[in-house]
Amino acid sequence: PRPPIGVNIESPAKVLDLWTNELDAMRRHGCLFMLTNHPFLSGRPGRVETLRRLVEHALDRGDVEFVTAAEVAARVRGDPQATKRTLRPVRVDAAVYPDL
Repeated sequence: PRPPIGVNIESPAKVLDLWTNELDAMRRHGCLFMLTNHPFLSGRPGRVETLRRLVEHALDRGDVEFVTAAEVAARVRGDPQATKRTLRPVRVDAAVYPDL
């Protein structure tokens, strides 16, 4: 991927620590935790097992639910107190992404 994000693939143990800390912090602040997994990193057996441990950790908390992005969007659209804002086009820095 560009721009370069580093060449080291972290150990599954470190990844689990990062993921669980992020999940727990998001829970404390009442935020959405949305984990994105890229197949070139997370499709490895060690990462899949790590993802399973994260899911088990989340389920053990008792206050985490798993929903689709469509369900999240539907809930926000149905919430009269949700902040509404106008989306603006993304401006891409040609120096960082010259091929776009």
